[in-house]
Amino acid sequence: MPAHGPMTEMVLAIAIVHMDTVELEYRDAAGVWSIREVEPLGIQTDRSGSRRLMAWCRMRNGPRSFRIDRIGGLIAPIRRFNPFKVRTCE
Repeated sequence: MPAHGPMTEMVLAIAIVHMDTVELEYRDAAGVWSIREVEPLGIQTDRSGSRRLMAWCRMRNGPRSFRIDRIGGLIAPIRRFNPFKVRTCE
């Protein structure tokens, strides 16, 4: 899937509604790529106008936000998740 297009946001929105985890190919601010399995919770626009995916990152075991324009690819759905599960950040 191409980086940041209308299809990316549409797939993420569907995953949010269906509570499906997604696997992201993500480039951080330093330009380093990683694969993240996340539980998508919502999409926001930040103060600079960037669209962000708010999600629970299974790799980091904590809440994270991901700039949608830094998503290089995604696979969805991976599996269902329970948004009401009690989590602890370590």
